Amino acid sequence: MQFTIAPNGGSYDLRFSEVAGATRYNIYGGSLTSLTAGIYNHAATGGICAITDGIGGDGQVLATIGAGTLPQNDYFLVTAQNAAGESVYGQNSSGSPIPAALAACP
Repeated sequence: MQFTIAPNGGSYDLRFSEVAGATRYNIYGGSLTSLTAGIYNHAATGGICAITDGIGGDGQVLATIGAGTLPQNDYFLVTAQNAAGESVYGQNSSGSPIPAALAACP
């Protein structure tokens, strides 16, 4: 399932595939300007927030977050986390690990 973001009044609905064993999903954002230059910079501002799956086992995650939570003109990345922690999924352009997301979405 694709990661989709849809406006819903003053909020956004996020939908993506569920990962077996995940206890939360961390959301990161990076600038589209950097991405068009071939640079993934989603570590620059740290994590945006983290969400949990309201209905586990149905194959998808659906969460609603406030519209002000997602920066404008950004791309977004979602990573799964379980009790052992978040998997290593990349480094920023300077070689530093991407930092962990915030505890929860507002």
